[in-house]
Amino acid sequence: MKNDEFVLKEIIRIKEDTQERLTDKIVNEISFEIFINGKKFISLSSLPSNLIQLAIGFLFTEGLILKKSEIKKVTFKESTYQINFEAEVSEDRIKAFYKTGEKTSGCGSTLSAKMNDELPFHFTKVVIDRHNLTE
Repeated sequence: MKNDEFVLKEIIRIKEDTQERLTDKIVNEISFEIFINGKKFISLSSLPSNLIQLAIGFLFTEGLILKKSEIKKVTFKESTYQINFEAEVSEDRIKAFYKTGEKTSGCGSTLSAKMNDELPFHFTKVVIDRHNLTE
């Protein structure tokens, strides 16, 4: 893991009946935003590394992009953790994504966590080569 995935913080460690004040490493979770064609789409939380790959995987597993060629350009603004995808994403896919309910990161409420017979599209078997995901 990269160094920016952890931060040093003063904590109080409690063991049985004792408390100890010390500095310890904790996970550095950040919020980042995904934009599609310049329009804010969603905010997610993550470690501050591999964000473009995470965003591509998220858009793919949620059915917003169906193949790599639909992504025309990716721009990452590191200072604000914003990723914009210039992509061929139909309004129907975006509506289908939001139709499944509230979207929050890490709480199991995204489309891929609600797989049932009412999905707005059919998933096919896909093999992704992690080495050329962002190329």
